[in-house]
Amino acid sequence: MFRKNRLLKFVLDPNREYIDDETGPGAPAAAFEVEEADFGEAAGFSAEENGYDKEKTGLSDLNRFSLMAFHPGGFLPFLKRLFGVIILIETLLLAAPGVQAKGLFSNSMSFSSGVYSAEGFGSNFYFGMRYNHFFSKWRYFVEGSIGVSSLKSQVLQDLAAFQVFDSEKLLAYEFLLGYDMAPLGNFPFIVAGVAGLNQGGQSKFAYVIGLGKQIPLAQFFKTKRLGLRYDIRDQIFKQQINDANAFTAHNLVFSLGLSYYF
Repeated sequence: MFRKNRLLKFVLDPNREYIDDETGPGAPAAAFEVEEADFGEAAGFSAEENGYDKEKTGLSDLNRFSLMAFHPGGFLPFLKRLFGVIILIETLLLAAPGVQAKGLFSNSMSFSSGVYSAEGFGSNFYFGMRYNHFFSKWRYFVEGSIGVSSLKSQVLQDLAAFQVFDSEKLLAYEFLLGYDMAPLGNFPFIVAGVAGLNQGGQSKFAYVIGLGKQIPLAQFFKTKRLGLRYDIRDQIFKQQINDANAFTAHNLVFSLGLSYYF
């Protein structure tokens, strides 16, 4: 069984600054070109298996080589744990009696942490803050959030002697509308809206879709102002690296957080 995944292919760029390496002086520094390629489920990844011939592409000369900058296996263990926690929470909710804690408050402030998966760059730690204002007994709400992460990719640092962006910092802020069909139930809410991304000093506009759930702890403890939440977001935008053709990128955010209601 094969999947489709985006590969970052390094090719010669005559406009880039030249560097010296094991191939001898005058070898040009690498630049990015984006290409779609198939790869198998097997743990080993080889250029030959994906239609790239080492002799023809000049892998040994650094003239041209391919790598998988982001492999799903890198964060699958985390996702399994995250979804395991979500399933556990939902199971507890099924057994817990419903309460009207959600109807007592119109606002919440949340602090969340998790993983930010930037397409082509891999996954890094994410920290964010979210503000929600609720309408119609929590059935509708608006949300504003800000989150920080990193574009750090050890694979790219090891294989390419340059940075794609001036900085590895990533800042994301979102403005969303949400709908919760069962505020006191166990179905997740859905959200949609827009976001601004600052990737290493470059600003991007993105559309956002996602889901999540606010879970008041009043269902389990004698507290009405605290709750848990989980969120999954897909930030969709046009990405362009150097002079390569632009493509539609999907940056995924997975987070768990603590909410304060007021």
